[in-house]
Amino acid sequence: MAIPPTSGNSTNVGNMAMRRNGADRLFWPLTFVLALLSIKGVILLLSVKHTSVSSSQPTNSSPHQFSPSPMPQKSRVAPDSSNSPPPPLHFYVVGDWGTGGHDQHAVARAMDAHARHSPPQFVLSPGDQIYHAGVETDVHDPILPDRFDNVFTRKYERLRVPWYMTLGNHDCMGNISAQIAYTQVSKYWNFPAEYYTIDLPVEPSSRDGYPKVDRPASVSNTARIIVLDTCSLVCCADGSKAHQNAKMDFRCDPVIVDNLKQNYDVDARDKQLAWLDRELAVPATYKVVLGHWPVFSFLGNGPSSRLAAALLPRVRRHGVDVYFSGHDHGLQHIHASEPRPPRAPSLPEFFVVGGGGYPLHAKGLKPDADRSTNHLARPRFAHAMFGFADVKVIAGTMHVDFIAAANGSVVYSVAVPLRS
Repeated sequence: MAIPPTSGNSTNVGNMAMRRNGADRLFWPLTFVLALLSIKGVILLLSVKHTSVSSSQPTNSSPHQFSPSPMPQKSRVAPDSSNSPPPPLHFYVVGDWGTGGHDQHAVARAMDAHARHSPPQFVLSPGDQIYHAGVETDVHDPILPDRFDNVFTRKYERLRVPWYMTLGNHDCMGNISAQIAYTQVSKYWNFPAEYYTIDLPVEPSSRDGYPKVDRPASVSNTARIIVLDTCSLVCCADGSKAHQNAKMDFRCDPVIVDNLKQNYDVDARDKQLAWLDRELAVPATYKVVLGHWPVFSFLGNGPSSRLAAALLPRVRRHGVDVYFSGHDHGLQHIHASEPRPPRAPSLPEFFVVGGGGYPLHAKGLKPDADRSTNHLARPRFAHAMFGFADVKVIAGTMHVDFIAAANGSVVYSVAVPLRS
C-alpha cells in the first residue's frame, strides 16, 4: 500500500525540483561563457605564438641591438633640443682639495650652496685630488671614493656633473694609473690619460651637449680645453745632455722623480710638448690650458721658471686665452705684463685656484721660491683663502668669480675678453 506523501514531503519535493530547474537554468549560460573563454584563450595563444615567431625573423633592428638611454640632464652641458642653442658655457674650477678633512667639506658645501642659483655644467680640477702621497694601492683603494665621491657627488646632487682631473705633484707620488682607471669606476670622475684634450661646442648648430674627450679636430667652432701633466713638464728630463745633471725644481720631491723614472718613458716630456704643439695648432673659438703647477704665482711655492720656459712661447704663439692652475693654496688672478713687439699676441690671463681644502699658504712666497719669473707679471688678486672659481663664457667674454668658502660671497670678479 502506497503511502501518500505528506504536504511537507510534497513541499520538499517541489522545492528540490525548483532548485534543480534553477540550477539547470544557470548551468547552460555558464557553460556557454566557459566555451567562449576557451575559444578566446585558443585565439590568444595562437596570437602570442605568432608574435613570438615573427619577432625572431630578421627585422630592421636586431634583437641584440639597443638604444642607450639619454644622459641625465644634470650631466649634460647643453639641452638636447634642436630648437635651442647650447647655454653659455659655465663651469667651476677647484684644486688642491683631496684631504677628506673639514676644509674640503666646507668648500664642497659652498660649491653646493652656490650651485643653487648658479649650477655648473662641469668642474675642472687642477690636481692634487689625493693627499698626501697619491693612491698607494690600486683603483680599488678606498681613498678614492673617500676623497671624491663621498665629499662631492654622493652628498650633493648639484655637484653630480662631470669632473675633469689633472695630475698634481701629490698625485704623482702614488699610483697614477689608479686615478686614470677610476674613470671606469666613478660616474662623475673623468681622467682618460695623463694629458688630454676636451672640446666643447660653442655654436647653435652643435647638439653634442656634453664635453667630448679627444673630439675630432675637424670641429673648429669649439672651446678647446687642453689638460697638461705638469709633473713630467717640470720634473722629467728633456732629453738634452745639459739637463741630465741640471738642478731639479725644489718642488720635484725625490719620490715624484723616482716614480716618473719608473713609469714614464725617458722622452716623456718631449713627447708631451710635441703633442701640445699639435693640440694648440688646432683651430678653436677660444683655448684654455689647465695644469697643476702655475706659471706665475705670488703665494706659496711661487712660479716655475722651467714651466714658463716651456709654455709661454707656445701659449702666446697659439693665442691661448686663459691658463688655470692650482698648487699654491689660495686664489689668484695674475696678469702678465711683459714687453712685447707691436701687434704681437699677448699672453693669456693666469688664474691659480688652489683653495680646495689643503692648508693655506698664508705667509706669501716660501723662502726657497724662485721669484725670477714673477717680474713678468703682476697680481690683480692674491689671497690665501679657501674657495673656488665660478666661470661663465658669454658673448665672447669669460667671467671669472672667486667664491669664498667661508661665507659663499664673491670676493673677486673679472671679465676677460676672449680673442675670438
